[in-house]
Amino acid sequence: YLDLAELLGLDLDLDYIPNGINVHQNYPNPFNPKTTFPLELGGIENKDITLRIYDIKGGLVYKQTLNLQPGSYSSNSPFTWNDERVSSGIYLYSFESLLSDNITFNKLMLIK
Repeated sequence: YLDLAELLGLDLDLDYIPNGINVHQNYPNPFNPKTTFPLELGGIENKDITLRIYDIKGGLVYKQTLNLQPGSYSSNSPFTWNDERVSSGIYLYSFESLLSDNITFNKLMLIK
């Protein structure tokens, strides 16, 4: 973005570029056996984004880390969960990035 702005002679104010993670509710929810996690990433550089899923007692049952470019991953999210080994119930999930202090939590329900 910055190289293009310089090439065009534009003064780009980076304060107006969102830098966080905007996480939407997983779908479908409730689900069986697979669900997807849509999100949007702000900023101008790739980020390592980590999805963690916890059982209701706080135990980690799934972790996935991907390096993603900024953009919208609403209909094409690479974050999915399909685990036949866990039982029906309510689970909590979080998204976080090492470049951001934001950790977003939400809940999901698996029905078998």
